[in-house]
Amino acid sequence: MKQIKKMIDGEQCYIVPGRVSDADVNLSIQLSVPILTGDPQKTKIFSTKSGAKRIFQQADVPVPMGAHDIYSEKDFYEQLTKLIANQLYINTWIFKIDDEFGGRGHASLQVDGIKTVMELRKRKVTMTEAIVKKLEEVMIKIVPKKAKIAMPSLYQSWDEYMRRFCKVGGVIEATPMCPAAQLSMPSVSFFIEPDGETRLIGSFDRIEATQYVNGGCFFPQTSLPSVNLVQLAKSITAVLYDKGMIGHVTVDLVSFPNPTDPAAHPLFWAVDISAHLSDYASICFFFDILMEGELDAETGDYEIESLEEGQAELTGTQKKEVMGDMGQDKIAKLAGSAKKKEPRTFMFCNFLHHPGLSTIQYKTFFHMCRLEQVSFDMEKRQGTTFTMYDSLQSAVIGLLCIGVHRKIAANYMMDALNFVQNQAGLVPPRVQLDNSLDSVQIVDVVARCRQIHRAFEVRDRKVGKTDKISFIGEII
Repeated sequence: MKQIKKMIDGEQCYIVPGRVSDADVNLSIQLSVPILTGDPQKTKIFSTKSGAKRIFQQADVPVPMGAHDIYSEKDFYEQLTKLIANQLYINTWIFKIDDEFGGRGHASLQVDGIKTVMELRKRKVTMTEAIVKKLEEVMIKIVPKKAKIAMPSLYQSWDEYMRRFCKVGGVIEATPMCPAAQLSMPSVSFFIEPDGETRLIGSFDRIEATQYVNGGCFFPQTSLPSVNLVQLAKSITAVLYDKGMIGHVTVDLVSFPNPTDPAAHPLFWAVDISAHLSDYASICFFFDILMEGELDAETGDYEIESLEEGQAELTGTQKKEVMGDMGQDKIAKLAGSAKKKEPRTFMFCNFLHHPGLSTIQYKTFFHMCRLEQVSFDMEKRQGTTFTMYDSLQSAVIGLLCIGVHRKIAANYMMDALNFVQNQAGLVPPRVQLDNSLDSVQIVDVVARCRQIHRAFEVRDRKVGKTDKISFIGEII
């Protein structure tokens, strides 16, 4: 604490918390430094699944059909039965624990395999109180057997999952009526200024390591190409700011084809709010530092200025020698004419655990990076960077791979993953951390990255190379 006080003495500074807690507030008081957040208790509520539903409804943002603020098993089955009875055509229902994140607290139920539901669909009966009661009895028997928990290493049985669900609360949501391959999961990160203004930080398409469990992302999002992201952020900001919220916010969406017109622009539902600086928002800042480019606030696209092919940047001395007495304005104009706008995208995997990394020294690891050409080109501003959450002895790293378009970023990611496996050894099946029942398995992340990489190669063989690619096409 004394070291921190000495470092910030006489400097203007403030604390940017992650998931804000009383500890963050106490640190702010001890250091006499402001903290960039709203009321911690309100922020915690807004970041729950049920709290997010209320915010979206007030902001008039579309949400999936469902129920929220469920705190008992009796209420859970009553609400689920009513939803199924009123929307018999919905095939999958998702359950979400209020305070979980990254899909860890999700479970799902496929009702199109339940005999009673199929009979009700076939007969097209009018739902009476007696039928609904009978359906509830069926649900109480079927759900514990049929429900699929997204992270069974964290919740090892349905009873354990329901105990946590009822203790902290949860929601039930419908899923879109389309094949899973046509679903996308865009997110938008923005910043609520202390005066209520909104500033876009970035947008991205989340990547699932396993069903419903997040394992990384692509930047920028391409799932909703015509959506004004700033307008969406502003509508949510208006509600949050009225409730005393400032600081970083990330909103998770799910996009899907328009069922009435598949050729039209995709539709979307808002499904979650993270009222703090998330990992993906943080990596957008790191990316911006590396790129020194410009984010288009309306579309979310990112561009840099690069030299035309064959051009080289002149030093100050060279400019004087070449230009002589030519004015500075003309020099700047000529320099600008030799540059072009070029898009940049990245693929990010924020948590990669490999026990073999703990035996490698920094010097050896990065020396091998240079030999194997796993690197970042500062001039072209593309390549691979590592995010070090701790020392290599912790065996945890993150990977940020930057390219002109997604295929190049995916290629860099596969090269980097292969490099890590060559240096640290092949990934053991279902590696477990010491206290990691809640961890995303690296084998799942690697498998999904390979699937995306193969999809790019298959698509290129069929239709040829394109610069702008929809996320939906990459994962089919």
